[in-house]
Amino acid sequence: MLIEMVSLAAPTGAAFRDWIITVAGIFFSVILVLRSLQYYAAREWGTFFGHIGVSVVVAVICFATGAFVNVLTTIGQLILGTS
Repeated sequence: MLIEMVSLAAPTGAAFRDWIITVAGIFFSVILVLRSLQYYAAREWGTFFGHIGVSVVVAVICFATGAFVNVLTTIGQLILGTS
């Protein structure tokens, strides 16, 4: 009689962490876009474009985390001269 051994891995919480990061990213992006619309209506162009830029950066950090980490790693390697 063959008995299959099943190895259960301990949960890491990675899926929950990713979900929290996604929800936080959506929340901050919505707030930044709404604030940008207020600045657009008030014709405050510098602050408007600043908020749009920050909302793009927040979206990239939250939704393309791996690519963002790779960019930061590459920049760090260029500055420090390591490979």
